[in-house]
Amino acid sequence: MQVVRSRTSLRFALLCLPLLIPSFGFAQDHIQTGELKGFTRSPEEHIINRIDTPFAVREVKGTALLGDGEPAAGMLLELRGPNDAMSILSTKTKPTGEFHLKHVRPGNYLFKATLPGFQSVVGTIIVSPKATGSQVITIQMKPGV
Repeated sequence: MQVVRSRTSLRFALLCLPLLIPSFGFAQDHIQTGELKGFTRSPEEHIINRIDTPFAVREVKGTALLGDGEPAAGMLLELRGPNDAMSILSTKTKPTGEFHLKHVRPGNYLFKATLPGFQSVVGTIIVSPKATGSQVITIQMKPGV
């Protein structure tokens, strides 16, 4: 009797799995072509601001702020690289707006910062052991989609 229940429970779980996966956030829309290929597309995203001056840092850490100076908690930061590699690393900001991606190899990276209800930000991060040790990244999120 116990074996029959286990098989029935397993069968039910396997049948429900396709319905549960989207609710856990596994099904995300990613940009398919162009410069931002591979990055997550926010459903509300209409405006993407570009930072022209690259951030030159020893490690990828910093703070994200909203337009009024408050911390941008929960902002998604994605990093693609190094150089032409299509690998993407990501993290979300803490409630304080701080983020830190550890063990990022030296090289040039394209980043994208996204927060629902705010304009996305795109720019370049250069990770180099020769960068100033005190350099941190500050990302300003402007309201609006």
